[in-house]
Amino acid sequence: MKVVFLGLAFMVLAGCQHRGEPDVALSTSQKSASRYHVNAPLAVFSTYPSAAAARTCQANNFDKTQCKEDAVTGEDFVEALKQKQFFDQVIPSAAGQDYELLIANQAATVNTGNWWQQTLSSLNADVWPYQRQRHYFTELTVQWRGVEINSKMIEHRAAVLDGVNVELAGNILDLWWKYAQQEDIFSASFLYQALQASDYLADMSMPASIAVFTRTDTQLYHDPFKGAIARYIHPQYDSALLDITVSPILTALNETDDSSLQELLNKEIEDAQTVANARDMQLQIDSPIQPFYVNRNDSQQTGWFMAISAESDNGDTLFATTYIFRQHDKIIKFSTTFPPRVSDELVREALPQISVPTESPFMATLRGMATQ
Repeated sequence: MKVVFLGLAFMVLAGCQHRGEPDVALSTSQKSASRYHVNAPLAVFSTYPSAAAARTCQANNFDKTQCKEDAVTGEDFVEALKQKQFFDQVIPSAAGQDYELLIANQAATVNTGNWWQQTLSSLNADVWPYQRQRHYFTELTVQWRGVEINSKMIEHRAAVLDGVNVELAGNILDLWWKYAQQEDIFSASFLYQALQASDYLADMSMPASIAVFTRTDTQLYHDPFKGAIARYIHPQYDSALLDITVSPILTALNETDDSSLQELLNKEIEDAQTVANARDMQLQIDSPIQPFYVNRNDSQQTGWFMAISAESDNGDTLFATTYIFRQHDKIIKFSTTFPPRVSDELVREALPQISVPTESPFMATLRGMATQ
C-alpha cells in the first residue's frame, strides 16, 4: 500500500509512549557488516518520491519520458529485508511500530553505448539496438513514531528487468544498510540527536561513586521519553544495586506538582504488586509515600520516597526503595535494592552532585503543541 504521511508528530508520539513496554534499551550488535542487527521490528511502507528525487530521476532519463515508478516493488523490498534479517521483524504497512521505513523507488532508462554504437543504432535499431540499463533512484526515509529522522537517496544501475526482483531490491538495500551503519542511524544517540532531545551523555553530571558504590555504566534508553540510566554497584554484594534514572516530565510543566511526583511512586507500587502477585509473593509497604528532604547548596530540596519489601521463595527478604525529585523539566529517580536505613544517606550524598540538562527543543516543541 502506498501512503503519504502528514500526521502531527505530537499525536503519534503521545499515542506511543504509554504502550506498557518493558524498560529495556533497544540495541544493535555488529560482528561484521553482514551480521549487523537491530533488536526491533520495522514497519515498511511504499510511498511517493519527493519532488527533488523525481527531478533527479527525470534528468537522467534517456527516453525523456516519465520515470518508471515502483520499478522495484514494495513487495520485493519487504521480501529482501526479511531475507537480510537486519531487523527482528519486518512488517509491511503496519502501524504501531517505533521504527518505520518509507521506500520510494523509480527508475530512469539510460543509454550505456558509446558514440559509434549510438550512430549505428540510429541507422538500424533492430540490428544495432542501444545498450540500455535502468538507473534506479530509491529514497529510503527512516521515521521514529512518525517523525522523520533520516532520509537517503540510493542510486544503483542494473539491467532492465521487469517483474519480481528480490535480488535487485537486496542490492539496493545493501548500499543503504552500509550507509545506515556508518551513520549509526538506529542507535539511541542518533535518535536523540535527530529529534533534538536532551544530550544526557554530554550535559548530565553524575558522581563517579556514592559512598562505597561505584558507577559502572550510563546508558540511554532507546526512547527519549525514558531518558538515561546510571547504575551503581557495591564492591562486595552483587544484589546491592542503586540506579539513577533521569527522564523528562511528560506533562505540562505548570501542571507538575507534588501530587504528580506522588502519582509516579503510586505507579511503582502498582507495578511491584503486579510482579509480587505473579510470583505468589506477599508485598509489604514498609514506608508509605512521604516527603524526603535533601540539603543542596544552602537550601533544602523536597522529594518523595516510598519503601516496599517482599519475601522470596528461599526466605530472603527483597527490598525496594524509590526516591523521586524534580530538577528543571526532568525527573530524577533513585531505585535501590535495600531499605531506607541504608539508602537515605546515599541519596542525600548523591543528589547535590547531580545536574541534568535543561529543557530540550524536542520537549519544548511537544509541550507547546499540547497547549495550543
